[in-house]
Parts: sequence; structure tokens; C-alpha cells
Amino acid sequence: MFNSFYGILAIVLASICAGAFVFVPVMLARKGREKNNDEWRDRPPGFIRLLRPMVRLYTHRIEMTMDSHKRDMVLSRLTEAGYGYVLSPEEFVVMRRLGLLIAVFLVVYILFIIGITSSFAIVFSLVLVPLGFFYPDIWLRDVIEKRKTRIDKDFPFFLEVIVLAMNAGLTFNSAIKQAVQRIPDGPLKQEFVRFLRETRTGLSRKEALERLSSRINMSSISNFTATLIQAAETGGSISAVLVEQAKQRRKERFIRAEKMANKAPVKLLGPLLGLLFPITFIIIGFPLVIKFIDAGIHKVFING
Repeated sequence: MFNSFYGILAIVLASICAGAFVFVPVMLARKGREKNNDEWRDRPPGFIRLLRPMVRLYTHRIEMTMDSHKRDMVLSRLTEAGYGYVLSPEEFVVMRRLGLLIAVFLVVYILFIIGITSSFAIVFSLVLVPLGFFYPDIWLRDVIEKRKTRIDKDFPFFLEVIVLAMNAGLTFNSAIKQAVQRIPDGPLKQEFVRFLRETRTGLSRKEALERLSSRINMSSISNFTATLIQAAETGGSISAVLVEQAKQRRKERFIRAEKMANKAPVKLLGPLLGLLFPITFIIIGFPLVIKFIDAGIHKVFING
């Protein structure tokens, strides 16, 4: 009876601590909300909105200790993921530490409050603590990969629309505007909308293209922007350059598709060996085993 009472009391205290850890920063952040200027930010995902009140309370400490080189590296990765206007580098570092604290809290709760001390729980705890710290980096890397895959998929069609629009007599910026209106929503559309916004606010085309290339950080986009800048500086035809770029991107897309098709048989070996072959052997071998049992052959091996 006492064990159950103390167990319930420990759970209640842990819940109160978890609630305080979550809701106290939220209430404090609401009081200081008028001091935060978030007009420059894009709308973040739901889990970032949930954690941001806690993150803001500890960001000023990171700002005082974070060196500029590390800040630039984190900002570059956030920009590649499309979160440069959602999270600051200091907030991302705080999210790492917050993930570590949550993981440590869960480990303490599992091992000491609930009292699960099996070997599986210990191994799970050893994995959970570093995973809590590195999960923001894993999540950010996954976002970057998905974003680049989507850009690779949309970019050839985007170039073809630009070529068609310029052949119809439109200027380069007008052709990009038409192409942006015709491609589906995604990272490529967001980046070129930002490019058009920068050129309208007075930034030169060269600087806007260089910023576009640095934000996306992909070889196809870098090649595209470098070729356009070179054509503009040497007086070459932008339309001819875009035609060549569109042909090159189509070839690269077909090459990627062929590589993925060649990898498919290798990826299927695992499911075949692990799932299909054992079931096939069971279906074939079960009638043979039944016949051996009916014939009494198994007694020879038993009596041996």
C-alpha cells in the first residue's frame, strides 16, 4: 500500500514539475511579448511555436557566449532548410539543450520514479540522452534533404517555363514571375518569390542571384546563377543560356531517375530475404514435414 502511495505521489510531483517547466516560461513570455519584434519571422511549424516561449528565456545567454563563426555555420544550415526567417542560431542552440534536458528528465522518470531497471530500459536511456541533444540537428538535416529533393524535382519544369516566356517576348524578371505563378507551392517557389522581392526593393540582379545561390546551396542552382551572371557581364544572350540550362537539368533528372531505378533491385533484396523467402520455404517445406511424420521417418532420428 505504501509503495503504491509513494509511486502515485512521485508521478504527481513529476507531473507538477513538468507542468511548471512548460507553462511558467509560457506565462513569462506572454508578459514580455511586447518587447519581442517578430515581424521579420515567417510562420513556424507547430512544435517550434510550442517551444519558442521557453527558448526565448534562455536565448540571451547564448547570444553573449556564442562566437561569430559558429553562429554563421548554424545560420547557414537554417537558411538551407528554409528556416532562416523562422529561427535564429541562438534559438536553435537552446533547442538542442532543451532536448537534452527533456531526455534527461525522461530517463530519470523511467529509471528512478517508475523504477524500471531492466536491461532494455538502461540501454534505452543510454540512447535517449544523446538523441535528445542531437535530435534538432537530425531534424534539420532531414528538412534540408527533403527541401533539396523537392527543388531538384521542380527546377527543370521551372526553367522550361522561363524559356517559353522569354521566347514569347517577356523580360527575364517577367518570365520568372510567370514561372513562379505556374509551379506548385514549395521551396523553389518561395526562393524565387524572395528573389523577385529583392530585385523590386533595389537590389541588383547579380546580388539577388548570389543570395539565391547561397540560400539554396545546390550545384544546379549555383551553376544556373553563375551562368546568368556571366552572360549578363559578357553581354551574352540570356535566352540561349536558359535553353542550355534547361537541357542540362533534364539530362540530370533522367540520370537521377536511372540511378534510382538501378538501386531498386538492391533495396528489394532485404524485404525478399527477410519476408518473402522464409514464407516460401515454410509453404514448400510444411507438406514435406507432414509426409515425413506420417511415414514415421522422424522416429529414426529420435531413436538415432
